[in-house]
Amino acid sequence: MVGITSKVSLKPHTLKLSAEAQFIVNCVCRSIHSINAATLSALSAAEIESIDWHYTTKLAEQHGVIPLVYQSIHEIYPDLVPSEILGELRLKLHSNALKNTLIVKELLEVLKLFQNNKISVVAFKGPVLALSVYKNLALRQFCDLDILVSEHNFERAIDALVLQGQYQILSRGWHFLSQDHEKQYILSRPEYSLNNGNVTLDLHQKLITPDYFLCEDISYSYLSKRFQTLQIADQTIQTLGAEDLLIYLCIHGSKECWASLKWICDIAELLKCYPNLDWDYLLKTSQRLGSERMLALGLYMAHILLGSALPQPIELELQKNPQVLTLADTVLAQLFLLVNSFKTTNLTREKFFFYLALMRRKRDKINLFRFWFRFFRYGFYPNDKDLSWIKLSEKFYFLYYFLKPARLILKRIRF
Repeated sequence: MVGITSKVSLKPHTLKLSAEAQFIVNCVCRSIHSINAATLSALSAAEIESIDWHYTTKLAEQHGVIPLVYQSIHEIYPDLVPSEILGELRLKLHSNALKNTLIVKELLEVLKLFQNNKISVVAFKGPVLALSVYKNLALRQFCDLDILVSEHNFERAIDALVLQGQYQILSRGWHFLSQDHEKQYILSRPEYSLNNGNVTLDLHQKLITPDYFLCEDISYSYLSKRFQTLQIADQTIQTLGAEDLLIYLCIHGSKECWASLKWICDIAELLKCYPNLDWDYLLKTSQRLGSERMLALGLYMAHILLGSALPQPIELELQKNPQVLTLADTVLAQLFLLVNSFKTTNLTREKFFFYLALMRRKRDKINLFRFWFRFFRYGFYPNDKDLSWIKLSEKFYFLYYFLKPARLILKRIRF
């Protein structure tokens, strides 16, 4: 086991944050560590009084940290924050707690559904993360459920949710005219979203999305050796082991370009909750996955923003990969803007080059380019848009392979 005491020193990172952003960070630090992190400058009473509170509330909501901010304000700054702002935050906190309770209720029902169908699954993120790491369901904002199932049970799990759980596939994906193509597409996806009118459930058959990110994946069977159990009400559920969860959170945060502060809070809370992580396992697994820079970036962001301890092997990794520090600067430059160019589901030019810098191995970088070829191939399968353009009977659907290029060219000419 690698220790976390470090003799390696990094150049201090100077944070230039607005008063509103600094206030939010200080509140989050107070909630996580019980005291403001020593590396962060404290705001004076005069600075706090000059804060734009409506902007601060909007920023905290955008970053999913309303509960953590309210907790600190209630304990430290109740007399400095306007009463209407405090009341608004309290209302949002109660609303979040109620929503989270309803989502947990749905999680338990879904897990019973899978148990009745003899489908083994593991729940992670969302309510499981709130209860296992934050130790308080109300302190983490989330909006859906994430469940991992083995690949050979993926189709059965979808069928159980649709036929018995009253879930519907949220999107048919590409809306292919061929149901075989549509089914092939759905089953080839690493995850798929379903909704029952109240809750969205992301069903994963792979923990890492390999489409345009890392080539490697962590299999269900590999993870099962380190599963932990969590008691919710009268049910015992399975969740990821702490080390696997940390790796996943760093990969997920990197995939999302760390556009929300709550993802950095997850890292800080996990480190606080599990101070004796197996760093040998973490390093070996991240090396196998090619995610060393992602792990280092996640831990470094938690360190410079939220004052979490930086393990020695991560400091060494940062010295070997100084580009991670540059990536941290890129994230911080966007993080507290209300319009963050990283906060998009599309693979933009900025995100593309951010991903390239995160990837150590050539095959992962090549995979990023392969994504566009796969996307291009799917783009030529006939879909509903072709049918609405020229309606052909089913036996003539094959003609759409020739008509589609003409439709796309005409669309380009018109616009």
